[in-house]
Amino acid sequence: MLDARTHFEAVKAGLPGDAARRADMLVQAEQLGLPTRRQESWHYTDLPQLLKRPWPVPTVRRLKICRIFRLSPHLLCSLTMAD
Repeated sequence: MLDARTHFEAVKAGLPGDAARRADMLVQAEQLGLPTRRQESWHYTDLPQLLKRPWPVPTVRRLKICRIFRLSPHLLCSLTMAD
């Protein structure tokens, strides 16, 4: 499984937005833990399968490209480019 803290420290300089707010949200997420299938709203979601996929980091450059081409930021998952 992804070590979120290590990953965040490695990529935080290139992330858009407020880094302190992101760090606070990471602390909250670590305290809550991941949802399980026992929670009704997550019953049909296979989180272990989603965590196996290498999701790209939403860098400032990728967000600018989405704005230029009027793409949804959600398309960053499928947008591949050489950085």
